[in-house]
Amino acid sequence: MSNEQSTEDETETTDFAVMLAQLAKGKSNTQLSEELRAVVAGVAKTHKNGKLTVTIHVKPQPKVAGAVIVSAVSKATVPVFEQAAEILYATNDGDLVRDDPQQHRLY
Repeated sequence: MSNEQSTEDETETTDFAVMLAQLAKGKSNTQLSEELRAVVAGVAKTHKNGKLTVTIHVKPQPKVAGAVIVSAVSKATVPVFEQAAEILYATNDGDLVRDDPQQHRLY
């Protein structure tokens, strides 16, 4: 056994969180942190489920042996309150009113 081979096998691997923090000069980590805060705030406010999905893309760098291109894509689903629906009546002029314009007022 040569010393070169044992040194090569003992190369320390990069931790996922460290790689993510360094990806795109820290911009991916900053964006993900902001999106996570928005999801958590939405969940706390609405008491509904939220989600943050992170996809790490890895593809080979053309014409450079051993090099890969790594990018992170995220999708945040922030829960929101549902807006209440309301019944309104349309007038002949195209306006919307609360009371039925076809019905006479009692008082």
